[in-house]
Amino acid sequence: MADPFDAAAVQATTDWVLAYEVAVTAVGAVGTVAGVAGAALLVLAAMAAKSLSRRDAVAAMAGACCGLFIDSLLGAIAEGPRGMNNDAVNFLSTLAAALVALAMVADPMGTPFYVMAPIPPPGKPDAKSDVFDVTTAQHVRWNELASPDQPRAKQFYAKHFGFEFKDSMPMGTMGTYDFIDHAGVRLGAILQKPPQSPNAAWLFYFGVQSIAAAKAAIEKGGGKVMNGPHQVPGGDWVVIAVDQQGAAFGVVGPQGA
Repeated sequence: MADPFDAAAVQATTDWVLAYEVAVTAVGAVGTVAGVAGAALLVLAAMAAKSLSRRDAVAAMAGACCGLFIDSLLGAIAEGPRGMNNDAVNFLSTLAAALVALAMVADPMGTPFYVMAPIPPPGKPDAKSDVFDVTTAQHVRWNELASPDQPRAKQFYAKHFGFEFKDSMPMGTMGTYDFIDHAGVRLGAILQKPPQSPNAAWLFYFGVQSIAAAKAAIEKGGGKVMNGPHQVPGGDWVVIAVDQQGAAFGVVGPQGA
C-alpha cells in the first residue's frame, strides 16, 4: 500500500481529481447548451402557435437558463461523491427556474398578485398547469378579488390578462359581483371591497368534497371560520376562513354531512 504522504502518490491523486473536475464540468457545459437550445425551440414553437406572448417567452427562457445553469453547477461541484443526490439537484434547479419565472407585482390599486410563465416538465412540452380546476377537489376552483376600485380593476385585468366580464350578480348595497371569464372558462369574480374589510386582496377558494368536513378540519387544525357555511348560486356551499397565521382562504363544494 502506498504511503499516504508520498509526494508522487499525492500528485497522482491530485491529477485524477483535477481530471475528474474538468470532465464533469465539460459534461455539465454541454448539457447546459443542449438544454438552452431545447428550451429555445419549445419557446419558439409556443410563440409560433400564439400560445405564448413575447413577454412570457422572455420569462420562460430566463427561468430555463437559470434552472439549467444551477443544475449543471450543482452537478459539477456537489452531486455524487460529494453527498448531494440527483433528486436534490433537480429540486434546487427547478426551484431556481421557478423563482426567476415568477414575480410578485401589484395592480394600480395596490392589490398584490403573482405572475409566472409555466415551464413544462422535461418530455412534456404540451403539459398545462392544473392548479386551477373548476370541478376537482384539492385544486383552486374560484378566484375572487375584493378591489377598492372595482371599475378600474376590471379595466386593468381585461387589458393585461384578457379577462372578460359578461355577467354580473346584484348584491344589494354591496354593488355587483362581476364574473371573470377567460378562454371560455369562468375563473371567479371581482367585487367592490366592503368598507369593513381591512385590505384589498385576491381570495382563492379550494375545492373540497364536503363543506361540513372541511369546516370541521379547519377548526380542528387551529383555523377560524370567518363566514359560512352558506349556499351560493349553482348549488355549491362555501366557507371563508383564516389559518393559524391569519392567511385568508376559501373552500367550495357540496354541503356534505
